Amino acid sequence: MIVALICAAVVLFGIGIQSLARYVQRFGTDLRSPGPLIELRRTHVPTVQPADFDRLEGIVSDALVSDSHLDRQLLPLLRELGQHAPLGTVTIERPARRGRAGWLDQTLTELEQAWEI
Repeated sequence: MIVALICAAVVLFGIGIQSLARYVQRFGTDLRSPGPLIELRRTHVPTVQPADFDRLEGIVSDALVSDSHLDRQLLPLLRELGQHAPLGTVTIERPARRGRAGWLDQTLTELEQAWEI
């Protein structure tokens, strides 16, 4: 008697699991978490920056803020680039405290022209 009840329970349990599986297949459920309301696609492929570029970015940003960084790191680098330019030497003067960003923009433009970039 007990064996028959256990067999009947196993059969009913199997039927219940099978009907649940058919229900899920028929109606489908999305168990993923909801995403953002607006989905943005990335149109560009992320690039890996070389270590020298990161170093140069740090030198420029530090030089725009600090006089000592400007004198020790950025000015020697820019002067060396100005001396070895293929279209002639570019003289690079030390900028005033104010307007360093404009000075840097003008200096880089002159170096680009001297290097034909």
